[in-house]
Amino acid sequence: MYKQSGKGKSITVIQHDVIVVGGGVAGLSAAIAAADRGSVALISKSHPLRSMSASIREGINCCDDDLFPSLVADTIHAGEYLNDVNATEALIKNSSQMVSKLEEYGVAFTRDSAGLAATAKLQGASRSYTRYCSDHTGRAVVNALWSQVVKAGVSVYDEWMATKLLVDESTVCGVVALDIRSGRVHSFSGRSVVICSGGYGGIFADSAAGSYVCGDGLAMAYRIGATLKNMEFVDFHPAGLRTVDGMPSDGAAIGDMAIALGARFVNSDGDEIDVGLNNGVLPPDHIMSNALSNVAGDVALDFTTIDNELMAEIIPSCLPLLRSITTTSSDGIRVSVKPVVRRVIGGININSVGATNVSGLYAAGEAACSGVHGAGLLAGNSMLDDFVSGWNAGVEGSRVEGGFRTINEGDAHDEQNRIESILRRDEGNSAAAISSSLRRAMSDGFGVLRSPDGMEIASQVLFDCRESLNGVAIYDGRSRYNQELVKVLELQNMIEVAGALVTSAMARKESRGSHKRTDFIEVDDERYQKHSEITFHPNGSEVSFVSFPAIRSSRQEAQ
Repeated sequence: MYKQSGKGKSITVIQHDVIVVGGGVAGLSAAIAAADRGSVALISKSHPLRSMSASIREGINCCDDDLFPSLVADTIHAGEYLNDVNATEALIKNSSQMVSKLEEYGVAFTRDSAGLAATAKLQGASRSYTRYCSDHTGRAVVNALWSQVVKAGVSVYDEWMATKLLVDESTVCGVVALDIRSGRVHSFSGRSVVICSGGYGGIFADSAAGSYVCGDGLAMAYRIGATLKNMEFVDFHPAGLRTVDGMPSDGAAIGDMAIALGARFVNSDGDEIDVGLNNGVLPPDHIMSNALSNVAGDVALDFTTIDNELMAEIIPSCLPLLRSITTTSSDGIRVSVKPVVRRVIGGININSVGATNVSGLYAAGEAACSGVHGAGLLAGNSMLDDFVSGWNAGVEGSRVEGGFRTINEGDAHDEQNRIESILRRDEGNSAAAISSSLRRAMSDGFGVLRSPDGMEIASQVLFDCRESLNGVAIYDGRSRYNQELVKVLELQNMIEVAGALVTSAMARKESRGSHKRTDFIEVDDERYQKHSEITFHPNGSEVSFVSFPAIRSSRQEAQ
């Protein structure tokens, strides 16, 4: 650690071999993997034990050699044949080994009465692949990984917000970060940086992701030239809560384990809705969400036919909430639901080891996109991808050799001046109002069904939000623990990432997976069985469509 002087206040430079941004499953696994080869900094806006990963209720997919072909096929079917086959096979091939590693770390996966590993069959799965810890798998995995981070001696900077990537001769050499506790800006110098800061689900109003999951890492990488891939694809979960304690819900989602018990989607008359169930197999999330979006009136998830003891065993964390908001007067449970964003599929374009197109920069988890999920997510694959991609990126990032590159002190001072200028604005637009307007427009225009008019209106709202950004006011002028400042910085990232999603979605003139357009309702393999890629340009970014290793199969044969 050393001081950097220059114009204005001196800025502390903190030096580590690898800098990991993000404290969820991907970030924790990257930090553990990298710690074997050097010093590691883990920067996170909240404490890792409070990360979004800890709230994941679904389990983690794994399989032996016998089930490998089946899990690959289900993953590609859920991804509507947009999956990179090499990436998909590599992820699934290592799944059993990686889940065993989690058990070594102390994750107590549920077992059956004979003591054997219990598995569940979630949405889109033809077999039971998913290992789970009742309905709190995310909490169990995060706790286990956190203990390994502490054991490895990783330096954790929680309640810090990374705001800018530092570049020397086209190579990433560190980050600038705001210490939220003190309000001071610091530079971090590293041989490599691994972005694991989560996705951008928070740019939608109806979202199970927290509002702070707003694409911070993607925006930082995008601004320095990193390519973003498949930004138009977002996983819509069919069972977001409409109300909690009588108040409208932004979209807290009922876990997959609850749906897997056999709960039925019903309309306002109590009649079961056809969500695409085929020979007892639930379809992927986006197919169910699409079916529910076409239903007139309210939709509910009905648990009245499910044994209470089984529910208490499988969904003990979720059950009290479901009982508190049930809409039926009988002994059973029925809760009003709606499709909500759960996880995004697009992200920073990475290769098989997490490297981006920018030297020194790596990415993993929901912040990244290797093409493994294609155009739609198979339940249970998300946490597997977080853990495996985080581990790979941590290993590869720790292999970067050579001395530390020069930190440009002007970059850090410019960032400090930018933040101080925001703090001095006490008149102008409300960041909360702009954020609310943007999130509502994104849900309305780029939700489950995307119409030309809806997309155009959302695009105009995004333009207005961008124009209003420079006039955002801060009514709390303090430096320490200024959450209003954090929201302004997040809003800037939200607008950047939303722009990439809007541009990508409007360029893909077909319906595939979670991208459903009302004006182009068919899949167009000839033109669009390709990944979309977008790179930042101040005057407007353009999308290109890039071929990749894919399975080209007759859809009639696949059905």
